[in-house]
Amino acid sequence: ELGRHASTNFGVYVLPSPKNQDGFAHAMRRTSHERTLGLYAVFDGHGASSRAMELARQKLLELIAPPDANVPIMHEQIANSFEKVSMEIMATKEERTGSTATAVCVAGYMKVAFCPRFTVTVAWVGDSRCCMMTPKGKVLQLSVDHQLGNPSERRRIEAESDMQAKENNGVRQTFIARRTNKRGDEGPWALFHAEPNAYTIDEVEHAEELSQLHGAGVLDLTARGRRSAVSTLVTRALGDAHCSDAITPTPQILHVEGAKPGSRIIVATDGLWDVFTNEEAFQFVRKVKDPSRAARRLAWAAKERRGVRHKAADDITVRLVCVLFFLDGDMMDNC
Repeated sequence: ELGRHASTNFGVYVLPSPKNQDGFAHAMRRTSHERTLGLYAVFDGHGASSRAMELARQKLLELIAPPDANVPIMHEQIANSFEKVSMEIMATKEERTGSTATAVCVAGYMKVAFCPRFTVTVAWVGDSRCCMMTPKGKVLQLSVDHQLGNPSERRRIEAESDMQAKENNGVRQTFIARRTNKRGDEGPWALFHAEPNAYTIDEVEHAEELSQLHGAGVLDLTARGRRSAVSTLVTRALGDAHCSDAITPTPQILHVEGAKPGSRIIVATDGLWDVFTNEEAFQFVRKVKDPSRAARRLAWAAKERRGVRHKAADDITVRLVCVLFFLDGDMMDNC
């Protein structure tokens, strides 16, 4: 898909997949100061159905109002929008469904010393990433992945697990452990969510030793425990009613003033970032002037790389949305 929002050209490509739970939404608004606002969002659903992703795609941008000059008020309004959508997903009673969401708001240019500038606001839960490359080629990561590899997120989860134990006589509903397959091979670190009162400390193998080594809440679940618990790789998401309160829909928000014309922004689900570094992604399409072609080229390159690196069969059928948009570079004289 190719589109144009005022001074922003954008292209989006959704890589076909039999089990696709990825989605994209966009809209255009006018602010109270007559600035044009382009809204773009990427979603990556997970769980038993795509219901969470579909609801998020339909509702989130509708709830995000044009940005206010008061940045804290704007951030509060965006956070409320994420939380309202999450509550709507939970109200569907489809417990095992959730979605990441990364929304980007680009406010149309205003003149600063005779040079146009843009305001870019990014709000996200999960690991669909947003990056920007400046006209001079500097790559900036505007979002951080909400996974256990993120130290601040891991500390937050561990603190939540400690609180659960304190309030429930040593019973934890949230554990950090490695996923395992049927052969017993270890996979990535994941957040396990037990049913209420499912585990006490005594029911977890080597809990005391591992807690000392890795910190509170980092526990090695027994085989019985692994089978009966649900796990997630992301630490923030919309929906996921079956998970503990450690999974939060409250987004992180970054506000960037003064983005220059000629900047490029990529927003994509983890299917891209698993096999491309931030810099590689921009370099791969640096000479492509059509954002729609650039998005398509990146998506298919990600699929090929995953196959070469022998990812799991489900991963080779990449679920990927790639959005790439350009802040209008035709206004760069005198900048």
